[in-house]
Amino acid sequence: MRLIWLRFCLCCLLLHATALHAQTLRVVGTTFARIYEQNGYGEFSGMGVDLVRELAQRLGYDIQFELYPWPRAQQMVELGQADVLVGPYKTPERIARFTFAATPFYRDEILFYARRSSPNWDGNTSSLYGKKVGVVAGWVYTPQFDAIKGNLELTTADQVETGLRMLDFGRIDLLAVNQRNTQPVLIQLGLISKLTPVQPALGSQVGYLAFPRQPRFEALRSDMDRVFQQLLANGTLTRLSQKWSVALP
Repeated sequence: MRLIWLRFCLCCLLLHATALHAQTLRVVGTTFARIYEQNGYGEFSGMGVDLVRELAQRLGYDIQFELYPWPRAQQMVELGQADVLVGPYKTPERIARFTFAATPFYRDEILFYARRSSPNWDGNTSSLYGKKVGVVAGWVYTPQFDAIKGNLELTTADQVETGLRMLDFGRIDLLAVNQRNTQPVLIQLGLISKLTPVQPALGSQVGYLAFPRQPRFEALRSDMDRVFQQLLANGTLTRLSQKWSVALP
């Protein structure tokens, strides 16, 4: 009888542990300035981080934030190894890999950076011919830019910092990036007096939360969509936007 009781208690403990594990969301992303960042102490911050915390708190989840290179973070969500991907723009290729939240939570302006001594951009696409234009590997741009890039002399940088250094050294004439990610790097490199964003912009993109496409994640996506609308209505999203100086869609 005692053995049966011990087995019963052990089963209860295992079921309880499983339930607790099921309530912890694995949230992944890469370093997106003011959206998803991790400091030297392992602490996560940004508008996307705060948004997920707000959603999870209202839905009764714990959260485990993790930082990875962008291709790895996307793969984890695609395979169902993580629950939430923070910040992706929506593209046809990504729609086939993830389920996106119904509503985006931030907006980026996509534009060129140039040397202050030679802006090289007036909005006329013909002025780009013969120019060396830098892009960042793996980045999604805008339909406007995609429509013309096949006719341009493109150079790919592995990251924003590399692209800015190439621009400073004169290896490229323009660098296509978003301002939110680029301006902090520009300041960090001490190049604010030499390089500058130039108008007109190439357009804008909006960023989302994304989820695995497997059916077992559908309830999570639906619940987060529902609570997101509440945060939108009660002003929480506006407050987060102002706190992090990130534009709303």
